[in-house]
Amino acid sequence: MDKQALALKPDWDEARERLAAWWQGRVLDRVCLGVTAPRQHPGPLPPAPDRSTLAPQDYYLNTDFRLREIEHHLPSRVYLGEAFPNASMDLGPGSLALYVGSAPGYTWETVWFEPWPPAAQGALPEYREDDPTWVGHQALLRALAKAGRGRYLANIPDLIEGLDIISALRGPTHLLFDLVDRPQWVHACQERLLELYFRYYDRCYDICRTPDGGVSFTAFQVWAPGRMAKLQCDFSAMISPGMFHEFQTPYLRRQCQRLDYTVYHWDGPCAIQHLDELLSIPELTAIQWTPGAGHPDVWHERWFPLYKRIREAGKGLLLIGGLDPESMDRVVRIFGPAGLYLFTSAPSEQVGRELVARAAREWR
Repeated sequence: MDKQALALKPDWDEARERLAAWWQGRVLDRVCLGVTAPRQHPGPLPPAPDRSTLAPQDYYLNTDFRLREIEHHLPSRVYLGEAFPNASMDLGPGSLALYVGSAPGYTWETVWFEPWPPAAQGALPEYREDDPTWVGHQALLRALAKAGRGRYLANIPDLIEGLDIISALRGPTHLLFDLVDRPQWVHACQERLLELYFRYYDRCYDICRTPDGGVSFTAFQVWAPGRMAKLQCDFSAMISPGMFHEFQTPYLRRQCQRLDYTVYHWDGPCAIQHLDELLSIPELTAIQWTPGAGHPDVWHERWFPLYKRIREAGKGLLLIGGLDPESMDRVVRIFGPAGLYLFTSAPSEQVGRELVARAAREWR
C-alpha cells in the first residue's frame, strides 16, 4: 500500500493497514480500534463561526462557513488507533432524495425530506444533472476535498438508497400500501434508484477519493482501500422478512456487487428479524449494529448471539459505542480480534492512549 501522510494523523499509514486487514477478516497485530479524544495540547485554534448569524436553510450550502467549522473542530481532537481525521459536507441523511426532487426541510439538527407532490407520485425518479441541490453539493465536496488534502479525509456523503429513499419520496405510510397495492411500481422504482445511486455515488467517489483509490464514509468512521459505502434500510423495521426478501435483498445485493467494500447500518431491534437475509448476501462485507434508543450499548451481552451469527457467517463487525474498556475487553475475548472493529471516544487524550496501549498488549 502506497504511503500517505495526514498532518493530523502521523500514523495514518499504520492505521490504513489495520483497516484494510479488517475488511479482509484478518488481524495484523491487534484488534482494529479507533478512539477519538480532546487533544491535550491543541495549540491556537481558529475561532468557531457563529451559527446565530445564519438561518438553517442558509447554512447547509455555505461552503466558507462549514469549512471554518471544520477547521475549528478537527485540530481540537486527537485520532488514536484506527481513528482518522475526516469531515463531511452532508445535506442530511439521504441526500439522494433531494437530488431527484424531494423538497428539503432544513433544521439545525438535520434535513427533512418532503414527499413528492401528488402530481409526481406515480412517476419514477430521474437523474437531474442541473438540479441546484446536486450542483451545490458537488461544489461543497470539491471545496472539502481541496481543503483537506494532506490533512484530513473528505467523506462520501450519506446518499442512502432503496426503500429508504422511496419512503422519503412517497412517505412511509404510502409506501407500505404500495408494497401491497402496486408492487410492480416499487420494483420499477428500485431498479431506477439502483442506477441513479451509482450515477451520484461515482461522482462523489471521484471527488472524495484519495490518490490510492481509498475513501471514507460519513458518520461511520470507516475507510477502505477502494469503492466503499455504508448501506441501510431503516424502513425494514416496518416490513416482514418476506417483504424484505422480495423488495430489498435483490437490489441490496446488486449494490454490493458494484462496490468493493460495504458495511450495512443495521438499526434497532425491529430490524433483527432480517439478519438471516443480510447474512445470505455473499458480497456484503460487514455489519454495523445500532441497538436503538432505550436499549443497552453495543458492548452488552444481550447482543452477543447476534455477533456470533455475524462472525460465523464471515462478515466483519463494526461496533461504535461509549467508552467501556471492560465490556470491550469481553467482546474481544469472546469473538476474537479478527474481523472486529471497535470505535469509541475518550474524555481525554491520556485515557484514549491507555486504551490503545491495552489493545496492543491484550487484544491480539
